[in-house]
Amino acid sequence: MVFGMMFRENIRFYLRTKRFQVILPLYAVLSAIIPLLMIQGTIPKPPDVYSFTQQTLGGIADDILLICALLAGDAISRDFSREGYFTLTQPVRRSVIMLARFLSAFVAAVIVLAVAIAIGVGFSEYMYSSVVPTLPEIVFAAVLFAASLTAFVMMFSSLFKNAALSIVVSILIVIVAMPIVQSITQFLSHIEPWFLVTYAAGVISNLSYKTYPPHVISEHLGAGRTFYVYTPSPVEGMAIMLGYLVISGFVTWAIYTRRELK
Repeated sequence: MVFGMMFRENIRFYLRTKRFQVILPLYAVLSAIIPLLMIQGTIPKPPDVYSFTQQTLGGIADDILLICALLAGDAISRDFSREGYFTLTQPVRRSVIMLARFLSAFVAAVIVLAVAIAIGVGFSEYMYSSVVPTLPEIVFAAVLFAASLTAFVMMFSSLFKNAALSIVVSILIVIVAMPIVQSITQFLSHIEPWFLVTYAAGVISNLSYKTYPPHVISEHLGAGRTFYVYTPSPVEGMAIMLGYLVISGFVTWAIYTRRELK
């Protein structure tokens, strides 16, 4: 009963924030722009539904990264500001508060994601009278990625007292730092970046191909140099996401339940 009340209050908080009220219509418009330009003939229409889905999902991982960072970046840090003098002094276990914070931020992110995917599916049906057969797997991977990112961002949120700072740091880590590390390890060090959730996110767009890409592609550049491109398998990618979800959730719980309000 207490958890349900806290979840409802938190989801109302997210739905009323300017962040959510800007993000939702913005991503709805952005999701419709490219298909509308295809219909009008401004840009070439892809030859089949697979190419269309690949094109529309090309940046969905980055979209999820940004959405989760903006929505969950201050999910925990808010409780160690003035708001915490009310929230953390209530006779409610911190683990219950944390779970309500996580689920509300996750649900808010999924609402935005669902609208964007629904628009893409609608245009796919209109333009090709079909959708890719792997659509359920794509949706599942996207939702799992959103859950893992929400937990990961909340982990950093638990380390900061300033809400704005926690959002900025979260965005820098998931949008800037992780892709840089992924590029260095994959292209320069020839190491599969299996330890990065941004690498696992490639599963989402790769599932839209008619034939799933191979795990490793090598290209010889001359002078004895070889260039490697790694692609996570669906099982590997989702296992990495699940690992981030579990580990980040545990670390957040350990910090949140022990940190003192000052």
